[in-house]
Amino acid sequence: MERPIVIVKQGKLQGIFEDNVLGSRYLAFKGIPFAAPPVGELRFKDPEPPASWEGIRDASRNAGDVCIQLEQLPIQATIGGEDCLYLNVYIPYNIHRTTGNPVMVWIHGGTYLVGSGNDTSKRPDYLMAKDVILVSINYRLGALGFLNIGHEMASGNQGLKDQAAALKWIKENIESFGGDPNNITIFGNSAGGISVHLLMLSPLSKGLFNKAILQSGMATCFWALTENAEVNAFKLASILGNDSKDPKEVVDFLKTLPAAEIVNAQFEVLTPEASYSFFINF
Repeated sequence: MERPIVIVKQGKLQGIFEDNVLGSRYLAFKGIPFAAPPVGELRFKDPEPPASWEGIRDASRNAGDVCIQLEQLPIQATIGGEDCLYLNVYIPYNIHRTTGNPVMVWIHGGTYLVGSGNDTSKRPDYLMAKDVILVSINYRLGALGFLNIGHEMASGNQGLKDQAAALKWIKENIESFGGDPNNITIFGNSAGGISVHLLMLSPLSKGLFNKAILQSGMATCFWALTENAEVNAFKLASILGNDSKDPKEVVDFLKTLPAAEIVNAQFEVLTPEASYSFFINF
């Protein structure tokens, strides 16, 4: 079967038809960059726009990694990487040639420490039996996604800003996939539900979506906000070998370290109760 091509602001994308467990087909465009890779000097920074590409980009498989995290099962191991700011678009077969379709954007949960929008984590099958376009997104997690040191080099909530950047990309490009940019619903559970609530309140996401579903979790959950973010940022640096109290020195130091070292050390910053429950502390 011919693989359709769509044109977005950054270039051309070629998708792939897949079958879901319910017996119907859908069109998938995977691994679409909605922001520049947050690596090197962009670590801890707000998301930057994605680069354009030449030719046709293969969107038949997940690109990059899940955002780096500590997986607990089946064994404790660090998985993923920093080059992770990608989204996926799924379109039911029966509407893939039509326009003006409603759009649903899935924001994954995982207490802002684990999880992924890739279909290796949560498959789109159920919604592909409905007449809606589904988009799933990744966002930075843990200290790499939320470190706040009271300085513009790491001003905090980078993961939430990633979500807003994804919504901006969707708003600007979803018509190319047959979606209605004025009929976008965001939804999520756990930390995803909290994210939905925060996006409803944030001026960064104003006008980028039209409806919202909080499946669980809200901005008033006791673990949704952190009061000691800057203290914890300096504590993280100290655990990793830098006792400076100068924000720039600390951020420059943290940028030199492998991401996996930061991910593993962030759990030493958590209280035993928070670590057990996987509560973010940045």
